[in-house]
Amino acid sequence: MKQFAVVQGKPKLGYEPPAPAPKTFAEALGKAITEGFAAARRQSLAQRINADLWNVDFASLLATATRDRLERLPGFDIHVRPEVSRMPIDTRSFFDASTASAVLIFAVAYYVDDDELIFTGEAALFPKTDALRNLRRIPNDREPLGFGNTLFREHFSITVPASAIVNVRATFTQAANELASRLAIHLAR
Repeated sequence: MKQFAVVQGKPKLGYEPPAPAPKTFAEALGKAITEGFAAARRQSLAQRINADLWNVDFASLLATATRDRLERLPGFDIHVRPEVSRMPIDTRSFFDASTASAVLIFAVAYYVDDDELIFTGEAALFPKTDALRNLRRIPNDREPLGFGNTLFREHFSITVPASAIVNVRATFTQAANELASRLAIHLAR
């Protein structure tokens, strides 16, 4: 294993079933007021973060944290590439250009939800050599980055309450370090 790509992507949107319709006007009014306050809190938090985010390169922070943790893992020969992809299409070009025996893709996103800043990371290891390709669960040679071709897949999530965000740069640095540490722990298992 010699190459590693860090991909900063958009958060995955989940589906939440609609809440039952209010039975009374008072319930409808209460629900509308509550949702209005929640939306205002999300917007306020997003604005506060965005005001300071211009001087934070989260992708670079994550690449540095990941390199620091993974290149020291015993029993692995991991070299973290300094390039960062901001588009999913680049992931395939990283994979195709790699001369490593396997490529680890680490897709990371962050978003505001209610009174929290949420960081998510999805790591997937894809084989490049014939020996490792034999270990795939559901082989698909036409789509080398397909779900069944993974040798390792892990999802990480970090939630930071709005009240804990005093310094945006420090919060994003801490999140990058935590995501990289979790990845290293799971790979070492």
